[in-house]
Amino acid sequence: MLNTLSGITTGQIILSWDDVAGNDGYKVERSPDGANWSQVATPALGAVTYTNSGLSAGTLYYYRVSTKNTAGSYSVPSNIQSATTTPAAPSLTTKLISEARIDLTWQVVYGATNYKISRSIGGNGPWSQINNLAIAYSTLYCGYYTSPTIGCPTLAPVFATHGDTSLTENVEYCYQMTAWNTTGGDSAPSNIVCQKTPAVGAPNLNAVTPLNSGKIKLEWSYTGAACTPVPCENPDGFQIWRLLPTGEMGLVTTVPNTGTYTDTMAIEPQKAYAYQVRAYREGTSRPSATPCKRQPQLTHLQTAPVSRCRRLPSPLQDIEKSGGAGSRTAACSGESPCPFPFKPPSC
Repeated sequence: MLNTLSGITTGQIILSWDDVAGNDGYKVERSPDGANWSQVATPALGAVTYTNSGLSAGTLYYYRVSTKNTAGSYSVPSNIQSATTTPAAPSLTTKLISEARIDLTWQVVYGATNYKISRSIGGNGPWSQINNLAIAYSTLYCGYYTSPTIGCPTLAPVFATHGDTSLTENVEYCYQMTAWNTTGGDSAPSNIVCQKTPAVGAPNLNAVTPLNSGKIKLEWSYTGAACTPVPCENPDGFQIWRLLPTGEMGLVTTVPNTGTYTDTMAIEPQKAYAYQVRAYREGTSRPSATPCKRQPQLTHLQTAPVSRCRRLPSPLQDIEKSGGAGSRTAACSGESPCPFPFKPPSC
């Protein structure tokens, strides 16, 4: 009888069986599916183990053993045992989302069914497991897309993301993970990645008001005490971001630690504009002062939780200071949602 497979790593599986009296050796066969078999070894007389090496990580293998008699014939094969080798180690990256959240991203690993995430304060430990995620292996084009393109013609393991939330501001968090399956157990640990949460929190964009056909006034507030469990620090200043025609956010300007800004840059009558305000503290990089399509690399950067939009009055309505100054302007000047679909994307 073939015993349960043991000694499983990314590249080997050990077989063992009870010695059969009168045997003249054995034959070990392996299959990728339990139906199509090939001979991999012929252990000598008296052998009771065989180590099958040179295997692929995270791969399922089936085995059976036959006994050879002195006439050179083999018996009926034994029972079948199977196991999946240990998966390869995943590769981990992080992205800072806010003072309370860091996102972890990795490509799923072939043969893994679970991913165990460990975290430490600083890179020297101690490490504590904070999650065990069950994620099935699958592929997409370039790991992201359902259909092939010229730039992404090949299938690749999908990217998985997990958000670590309820973090404390101004703390360095370090992460590593292992991939796991039932028979192969844990992979080697992934790379260690660290991210420091910002010392500033999110401002609250309270009002966006059209002053005339070429000006929009933004008003916001910032409360460091809203951060828990430790209050956030005061920012060095704020960035003003505006929704571009491309659907992405562009940086308009950077202002000092204040609570208002009037936007006059390329404002046109009867158009809707959407804004975000982001607090920052100076770090190893300075905030970008030019419009961009991607979020600048700031040490401490936080997006306001709400983007607001306003439609500007027409030049005619701007002149009409009294009486019916324009129903369209009044309808979009209050706190109700703007009369057009809007979902602010991440820059």
